[in-house]
Amino acid sequence: MRNFRENACAALFLICVLFGSPTNRLYSQSNRADGFASVNALGRNGTTGGAGGTVVTVTTTAQFLDYIKRTGSYIIQVNGTMSLSGMENVKSDKTIVGVDSTGVITGGGLNLSSASNLIIRNLLFKNSSDDAVNVEDGAHHVWVDHCDFTGAFDGLVDVKRGADYVTVSWNKFTAHQKTCLLGHDDNNAAQDAGHLRVTYHHNWFNGTTERHPRVRFSALAHVYNNYYIGNSYGVASTMNAEVLVESNYFKSVRNPTFVGYDASGPGDLVERNNVYDNCPNPPQVRGEVPAPPYTYSVDQAANVAALVAGNAGRAGFKFIPATSPQWRVYSASVLPNKNSPVFLESNVTNPPDTASWIIDDSQIAGNKLLKFIDAVQTNGKFMWGNNWGMDANIGVTFAFRVKPIDRTVYQRIFEVEFRDGALRERMFVLNDGMIRLDRAAVAQTLPSGFDDWHTYRITYKNGVANIYLNEAPTAFLAGTTTSANSTNDVRFGDGSDGNTHGFLLDWFIFDVSGAFAPNQSKIPDSLFVDKTSTQVAEHASLATPAVYALEQNYPNPFNPMTKIEFQLPKSGRVKIAVYNAMGQWVATLLDQNMERGSHAIAFDAGSLPTGIYLYRIEAADFTQVKKMLLVR
Repeated sequence: MRNFRENACAALFLICVLFGSPTNRLYSQSNRADGFASVNALGRNGTTGGAGGTVVTVTTTAQFLDYIKRTGSYIIQVNGTMSLSGMENVKSDKTIVGVDSTGVITGGGLNLSSASNLIIRNLLFKNSSDDAVNVEDGAHHVWVDHCDFTGAFDGLVDVKRGADYVTVSWNKFTAHQKTCLLGHDDNNAAQDAGHLRVTYHHNWFNGTTERHPRVRFSALAHVYNNYYIGNSYGVASTMNAEVLVESNYFKSVRNPTFVGYDASGPGDLVERNNVYDNCPNPPQVRGEVPAPPYTYSVDQAANVAALVAGNAGRAGFKFIPATSPQWRVYSASVLPNKNSPVFLESNVTNPPDTASWIIDDSQIAGNKLLKFIDAVQTNGKFMWGNNWGMDANIGVTFAFRVKPIDRTVYQRIFEVEFRDGALRERMFVLNDGMIRLDRAAVAQTLPSGFDDWHTYRITYKNGVANIYLNEAPTAFLAGTTTSANSTNDVRFGDGSDGNTHGFLLDWFIFDVSGAFAPNQSKIPDSLFVDKTSTQVAEHASLATPAVYALEQNYPNPFNPMTKIEFQLPKSGRVKIAVYNAMGQWVATLLDQNMERGSHAIAFDAGSLPTGIYLYRIEAADFTQVKKMLLVR
């Protein structure tokens, strides 16, 4: 039954009363999608774009086209004008974002067809020979945010042919006729009905003529807090579409809303709390519509004109990379060339028998180590590398846990070399306990425990390297390199014939979303940092648990991140799901085979309202439920 549920409305009103409706929209430049793009559906837990993937900056059209068509996760920063000859397809898991005010797409547009998890931000689209952005053929989880649009031949942002879960927010649309089409045509019900769920909020429709949006068949088009000025009409609901229009500001708009348009039959449209300033004709309404399935805060319509005019579009927008770590973890239980993405073997002479590399940790039950050693103890050169695609202006964080095998045999204990496409640096640990940044020509001796395990965290940005020992908050060694290079990778092993492969490696991780000191990001709890020689006590949780257990989440209460730990006495399939206080499913955090041992999983409740939630584990014949409290 289609209705706007009063209880949902009341709950939303209560949230707004308790927590307010912000007037400073700094959160609008957040890295978190909202509206329909945030909904967990169709195998996607919201829209994250290229988060956690490779960060690249493109300055030519050829580079731009190369990266948008690649498979995998990429954050593509556009610096300059990309001149397209037509509609160009974009593959899934991409963030395409302009650098400051330099990113321009002209001549053609972006075709988001049969793809998902896409973010388009901070770009100027102009003079397209077709559409500027076209979302179609089942594409879903798309977020178009803080862009400027003008002068396309056809639509500026069109969503059609079964596309779903889209948010269009904080954009400025100027001097155009057919602005935002939602639904292909009147004969496309078979593909569109039950889909086309789109949120339009805080957009500025500045002198555009029509389609803001024009809606067919949509399961729900949610249109709120937009600024309309000088338009022929605002929103049209047709062909049984469901449209909610709330708290918008319509100024000098001939027809704020239509029910039915041209030859298209009517849809449902509910309007509420809108401002109609100098609008000749009253809004048209019909029927009832469902409530949006997400939480949102509504600004008062009287404030929308100034708020949106001052903040929509790309003006003043700065791309801020994610400040939470996006670790890629490489465990010693997997050979380097079997990881995903793999480490590449290069410059190898007298390589060891890699089948014997993975060994049991004699001190920690269940833990595995990689044994880097030349079996014949010669000066053979052996190295592993990974092209990590870091951006020199953003920086990288990487960390690893290592221990020497026999420092009386090897000249250097180990070497790691890191390159950002412009500069390079190398860190050596020598057999006398000295740590050296080779290119910066600075060194420091380990304070104690040379033969123990140590964790090294290295941050690198624009040639500046900092080394943190055992996660101490102050850098143990720092230096700046001016040594030029043209590659973008990390190399681990022996890159300089220094006989350095005489060490044990527990794990290696890296994060190309920034250069983070220990107090700015945390190494995953599944990896352990040794600050003393009492490794067995610190790693006690790695021992095989005797019973199944679900621990209390921490922190609790939380906002919006929390950690859930659980223990498995044997391997098997594990499912962890979250429910609200009414027992309704909210999210599935885990549903896969897991090895025996102690595990932890993160829960991000950023799109959920304050309240009590339940989390439940199912493993073999074991089930358990615990409560947690989200406070916003």
